[in-house]
Amino acid sequence: MIVITIIAIVAAIAIPTLFRSRQESQYQTAWYTMRTIQSAENAYWSLSGVYADFDTLRGGGYLDNRFTGTTSTIQAYQYTLYFGASNYSFWCVALSTNGDGRSVTLDQSGALF
Repeated sequence: MIVITIIAIVAAIAIPTLFRSRQESQYQTAWYTMRTIQSAENAYWSLSGVYADFDTLRGGGYLDNRFTGTTSTIQAYQYTLYFGASNYSFWCVALSTNGDGRSVTLDQSGALF
């Protein structure tokens, strides 16, 4: 009985910590994915003089197959891209309770909000 009590106490401490670690890991992945998208847009713009959607960036080898159209979902985040000939902005938003509700926004200036 004492062993079961000890296991229950350890689980009560470990499970919330594990959940918070998972949320932070997903958020950091989203942050790095945003930087990858930014690098792809800047590389494409330096060669063509315009910004592009995910399909064009993927077709040019700048992004992998997880990205399509102007909206893509990766892990617990949805990435949305808005672009024009001379500017772009995109953001990611946590989709479910697996995420922590934080969102990230980035534009061509490199400002990460």
